[in-house]
Amino acid sequence: MIDWLKYRNIDHSGSMLKPQLYQLILQNKARFVEYKIDHLLQEHGHSVLRLPPYHPDFNPIENIWAMVKGYVAKKNVSMNMDTIMRLTKEKVDAITVQEWKNVCDRAGKEEKAFDGQDAAIDGLSERFIINTGSDESSDDSEDEDAMSGEEEL
Repeated sequence: MIDWLKYRNIDHSGSMLKPQLYQLILQNKARFVEYKIDHLLQEHGHSVLRLPPYHPDFNPIENIWAMVKGYVAKKNVSMNMDTIMRLTKEKVDAITVQEWKNVCDRAGKEEKAFDGQDAAIDGLSERFIINTGSDESSDDSEDEDAMSGEEEL
């Protein structure tokens, strides 16, 4: 772990424990991941756009895939792999240019609606942080202790 951090010039302390080193690696790992396909595409004048995971509204293929899965689920009565494969190919072949355009346009609209809201979302999420290590004592905490049956000795 230490060698990995040193090789990438990531500041760390020699007194850090394995869990702390692991967290530091996780925080930095994405910057150092390289894929051969990215280099191949760059050589041919293309760039790679990585879409955020778990955001199907920003990713048109997810919506197309949902259409295919819905079609297969609706038509599949035999529950065998040959039928599933046939229905999948049938729906994929039937998807029109207009359907692709529609899901791409919708993804663009979702992205524009989301763009610029990062600061607002960060501000809202700050409100949900709960400090559990407060040194201050309050009447509320004493009331909670009384309700839970705990008493201060």
